[in-house]
Amino acid sequence: MIRPSLKENLFRLFGLERPGEKLVLDREAEAQPPALVIFSKDRACQVDGLLQSVAGRATISPNPIVIWKTSAKSHAEGYARIRELHPAVNWIEEKSFRQDLSSLLQESPIQPLMFCTDDGIFFASTPSLPVVDWGRVAGISLRLGQNSRYCHPADEDYPPPKFQAAGNLLAWRWRKARGDFRVAYSLDAHIYPRKRILEVLQRFGFSNPNQLEDRLNRFCAKDAPEWMLCPEQSCYVSLPINRVNTEFANRAGLQYPVSEEELVTKFLAGDRLDAAKIVSSQPIGPHQEYPLAWMR
Repeated sequence: MIRPSLKENLFRLFGLERPGEKLVLDREAEAQPPALVIFSKDRACQVDGLLQSVAGRATISPNPIVIWKTSAKSHAEGYARIRELHPAVNWIEEKSFRQDLSSLLQESPIQPLMFCTDDGIFFASTPSLPVVDWGRVAGISLRLGQNSRYCHPADEDYPPPKFQAAGNLLAWRWRKARGDFRVAYSLDAHIYPRKRILEVLQRFGFSNPNQLEDRLNRFCAKDAPEWMLCPEQSCYVSLPINRVNTEFANRAGLQYPVSEEELVTKFLAGDRLDAAKIVSSQPIGPHQEYPLAWMR
C-alpha cells in the first residue's frame, strides 16, 4: 500500500487527477465587487474607451483608479481632457510605478483587485463573482472563456483546458493548460486577492506594467494555487492596434494599426472612441484587433 504522503507527492509530481476532486464554490454567497486599477501611458483616447465600457458593462467597486504617464505635451493634454470627462475616477500621475502601486494597494480597504491596461474593452457584462477560496484559486480571468482558442502575442492556436463547472464560472487547472489558459498572472482583466499581490510585490523590482506582469509570472507563478476561474464566455478583450512600450516587442497593429499620436490628435479635436460599437464579433482570444468606431 502506498503511504498517503507518498501518494500526495505522486499526484503533485505527475499532475494526476485526485479521485473526486472538484473546486466547489458557494453558489449563494456573492463576493464584494473588485477594485479596478488601470495602467495607462500615452493612451488617453483608449483609456476613455475602456472607462466607457466599464461604466456600461463591468461590476466593480466605485471610483476606479488610473495610474497614468505621458511622454509628450499632446498626451498630457489628452489626460487633462479625460479627467474632465471622468471626474469620478481616481487619477494618479505616475512618479515611481512600483511605489505608486504599492502605496495604493496598502491604502485600499477592498479585498479583490482587478488590473486592466488601457488598450482593453469590456464588450459584454461581467458575471457576478462568488466568494472564492484564494488559497485554492490563483485568479479569475474575465478575458478568457470557452471562445478563447488563439494567442495573438505568440501567434498560435491552443485547445481549451478541461473545464469543470464552479458556480456560475468555469474552473481549470492552469498548469495543465496551454496558451493563454496557462498564464497565472495577467494585467488584462484578471482578479486577485489584494493581500497576495501586496506580498508578492516585495519579491522583485519593476518599473512599469510590462515588467510587473513579466516578473509575476517568472517569480511568483510557481507558488500560485492550482485553479483558475473564468466566465463561460469572455467579456473583455485587448485591442493590440499600437505599442507604447519599448522594452517588449509585442505584436501590434498588424490589421488595423492606429498610432497613439493619431488617436490623441483626434481625441483633442473632440472625437471619442465609441466603445459599444468596436467589438463587432466574439473574439477568439484575449487579444484581437478590430477597426475603431468613433463618436462626438
